[in-house]
Amino acid sequence: MKRCSAILLIFFLSLFLIANDAHAINKKLELAERLYLQDDYRAAAYECDRLFSGHKKAAFKCEIAYLGGLSYLKLDEFVKAKKYFEYVIDISKDEIIVREAGSALGYIQEKSPSIKEPQFYCAQVGSFKSKRNADRLYKKFKRRKYTVRIEEKQSGRVTIYKVKIGKFKTRKEAVVFAGKLKRIGYQAAITAY
Repeated sequence: MKRCSAILLIFFLSLFLIANDAHAINKKLELAERLYLQDDYRAAAYECDRLFSGHKKAAFKCEIAYLGGLSYLKLDEFVKAKKYFEYVIDISKDEIIVREAGSALGYIQEKSPSIKEPQFYCAQVGSFKSKRNADRLYKKFKRRKYTVRIEEKQSGRVTIYKVKIGKFKTRKEAVVFAGKLKRIGYQAAITAY
């Protein structure tokens, strides 16, 4: 009997804690909504970021993502807004919100057609006006068996030759590689491939 009572006590206590947690979450979402309605989009976006990263419930995350997307849209931060709206479209079961998120994505695409994130990253180790200098650095890294290339960019009447190494799927991999280059005496900037 005592064991059954203990199990029931734990069950009701967990229900109480879940209800309190849901209430606290709703209060935080209300704060983000209030900030948005007061035109404090930066603070609303910040609250949405915090709430979104801290919760797992999909329906609740969709609400947060939608509000976060709207906040970032008002701030003209299209990359962040796009991520939130894409999440809503992928996860939400509410047709109206999905349609609104789709409209927002269309608006973002119209305002900023070049908002794609790079698919690959590389480490840029040199930028030269002289092709000969770029070739020297290229050969130096080629001898070390690195995947290296020279990228030509026209800047006004001058051609710039950029020496780039690697092809990394994530920025983090490129940063780690840049650290290795720094240890052997080369500064590197992480750029899109």
